Amino acid sequence: MKSSKNLKQKFEQLIRSFDQFGRPIAFTYKNCSSFKTTFGGIVSLCVGLLILTFLIQEILKVNDRKTTITNSSFLKNQVIDQREMIISQQEFDIGFSVQFLYLPDGNVKSIDQYVELSFQKILISNNKGEYTEEYIDLPFSKCQAGRFNAEKTQTEAFGITNRYSCPINFKTAFQGSYTTQNAQMIQLQVRKCNQTNLTIKNKTLTCASDEEIAKILNYLTLNVLMTNYTSSISNLVGQQNLTYYTITDDSMQIGDSDILGSFITFQLLLDDLVTTTNIELYTLSDAFSNVGGIIGIITIIVQVLISQIQEYLYYQSLIKQQFQITSDLIVKQHRNVRKGKANLKNLKQPSITGLKGHQKVTQLESLISDLKN
Repeated sequence: MKSSKNLKQKFEQLIRSFDQFGRPIAFTYKNCSSFKTTFGGIVSLCVGLLILTFLIQEILKVNDRKTTITNSSFLKNQVIDQREMIISQQEFDIGFSVQFLYLPDGNVKSIDQYVELSFQKILISNNKGEYTEEYIDLPFSKCQAGRFNAEKTQTEAFGITNRYSCPINFKTAFQGSYTTQNAQMIQLQVRKCNQTNLTIKNKTLTCASDEEIAKILNYLTLNVLMTNYTSSISNLVGQQNLTYYTITDDSMQIGDSDILGSFITFQLLLDDLVTTTNIELYTLSDAFSNVGGIIGIITIIVQVLISQIQEYLYYQSLIKQQFQITSDLIVKQHRNVRKGKANLKNLKQPSITGLKGHQKVTQLESLISDLKN
């Protein structure tokens, strides 16, 4: 009979466990949804101070503009990769001038009477063994204010607007190299003075003789100023992938050539080395993100560490609260009893301490165990 009753209870318990529509129960204890203790408050304050210290350190990193830069490189096969790189003076700008390094002895004419500058775009085609080159002259004039992305400090230091020439409405494309099927590049040349070109520039001047030009060559210098723009904009305005190109001194050749007809040739063409630079600027959002992660980790760790202590204090409070209620009721009953002075003198008012003394046999741990079970 007893076994059948137990079987029935277990069956009912099993059925109840499948209930998905049970009414939620939310009890409060001392008008709080969670049991709060002084110990828990002290731990919470310590954790709060720890997190605040970490937040201050993270904000100091933001104030110091901490950056992380990583570089990676690979060689691009330009024979296969025939993409064009189109640039304008918004991304890249160039200025150039030819000047006397220092003035030679004797009567010196205008520098335009010795040499001239040529700025050209070169188109190369190598199709089935047929190699062709096309040179397109790019116009240039004295650099105007606002070139080089309106940079002022260096432009004033170099005297760009007075001494340098810049291409007009500069826009070109780079592609491949000498070993690819198609190539596009630009070149700057210092040539011997050409009377036809000089007359167009200044009708009153005549080119110097070959002997005079040969003597003056050792005193000439070609200055080329170039700039390209990149940016270290961080994730303050969102993640950005920026592609930019930089200038490197790849090779230099020195020699005499009567065929080329130029004293100095300066060429710009694509390199096969591709470098990826990742710039990460530590920002306020990064600081808050790290602090948020630390808060989550610390909260879980502290909760695990003090959960047993908090549970013990909770059941201890429940037991004390029950004892306090029992004590108050007994005191009230004894106050209502009026049987005489003798009895009142002999009557001992129970208290929490008295009850504990009376119930020494019952240990606190045993009571907690009974409550939990």
